[in-house]
Amino acid sequence: MLPAVQMGGTVGTPRFHEAVDLYLQGLRAAGRSRYTVKGRCSALSTLKAFAKSDDLRRVSRTIPAFLSGQFAVLDHNSATLKWQQLHLFCVFCVKKGWLKDNPFDNLSAPRLRDKLVRPLTDTQLRRLFEAGDTWDKAILTVLLSTGMRVSELTALRWPDVDGDTLQVYGKGGKERLVALGVAGSRVLAELPRNGHHVFPFQTSSIQDRFHRLSVRSGVHVHAHLLRHSCADRLRQSGVGIEDIGVILGHSDLSTTMRYLGRESERALEAQRRMNPADALLGGGDGGGPASS
Repeated sequence: MLPAVQMGGTVGTPRFHEAVDLYLQGLRAAGRSRYTVKGRCSALSTLKAFAKSDDLRRVSRTIPAFLSGQFAVLDHNSATLKWQQLHLFCVFCVKKGWLKDNPFDNLSAPRLRDKLVRPLTDTQLRRLFEAGDTWDKAILTVLLSTGMRVSELTALRWPDVDGDTLQVYGKGGKERLVALGVAGSRVLAELPRNGHHVFPFQTSSIQDRFHRLSVRSGVHVHAHLLRHSCADRLRQSGVGIEDIGVILGHSDLSTTMRYLGRESERALEAQRRMNPADALLGGGDGGGPASS
């Protein structure tokens, strides 16, 4: 156990906001992305507002009630993410010796639920392109061409562009190559080079652009939906799941499968065509095995 720290004029347990500051500093020092840090900061700020206290131990005791409320008002996966974020903070505080017990020890860990995401259709994509400005169209083209994450898009620099090939820096510092294709290469060739980054926007600015596109086009869209749509179209074109996983930067093929929303639809159609019971019973007449 680490020795007690001098915080807020007292020796021992820090105030909640002081513990949060040290926790977030540790995340940054460990190289965690600013999006991870921002997300955990937001979850902890929401918890503090609920607890109406800056006493670390008192705030920790409100966590079960806080999470119960989160699962009542948020969708399951959003509430589960809050659960995970707060749990990691409490683990940190226990290791520091600031909390004797982890309030999560008596809570059952929820699991994220897979969601069936329907990729964008040709008609929806055309409406988005028609509603966008020059930058919007470039963003749409590159994301649809490559399946990049929006964080990877905003990190893309001109030296990372080599013809129609992009050097992408993904989660955990992993590097991979993706192909732009003809349309993507043409779009990048027409963009201004006023700085080091290909797309001179913060992630939040990209998200704002997609919100405005949704309003103007009437198509609900967010950046990650382009990633799903890229994966789905590659699959329809005959690209193998393993190759799609490499393109998207997935280390686990089960993650890739979650991006292929139409896999279940294709599986249903194949099941209808080749249903084992129909083959045995003769078209579902229920009268026994088909005569041969």
